[in-house]
Amino acid sequence: MGIIVSSMNGCGRTWLKSEYKQKAKFLDMSSEPLDSSEKLDGVIEQVGSYDIVFVDASQETINTLCDNNVDFDLFYPSRNRNNEIVESLVVKRWKSADIQKFDNKFNDAIDYIESIDDEHCFKHELKKGQFIGNNVAIINYLNSLGNNE
Repeated sequence: MGIIVSSMNGCGRTWLKSEYKQKAKFLDMSSEPLDSSEKLDGVIEQVGSYDIVFVDASQETINTLCDNNVDFDLFYPSRNRNNEIVESLVVKRWKSADIQKFDNKFNDAIDYIESIDDEHCFKHELKKGQFIGNNVAIINYLNSLGNNE
């Protein structure tokens, strides 16, 4: 049985998948929000086949997970990392309009995440130098899996 990881852009999903691809099975479903019971059912079904299923960190997704009592880990950058993440999106060659949209909504997204108080949401604030792939809980989880080759 795997885990659900919700994360904002720039928190290290791509790095984690690349670094641990020989040790764990990943499914990235973060391209769109979980805004229906059908999408949620699809994620829950996949958790049985994958070690980590990634979902986005939109309000719709977080609300759907919380409203349905689904346990998940939520990774988000500390507020002072906005410029660092925007720079990484430029390096990743995101469209300028998408970068601007991310930048404009960054503080509101952090405000929302910080306001969440739900027993099924395990929040992880990533400070400077921290990302999903060096989070102690994720490392311990991945090390507990053994080798899936």
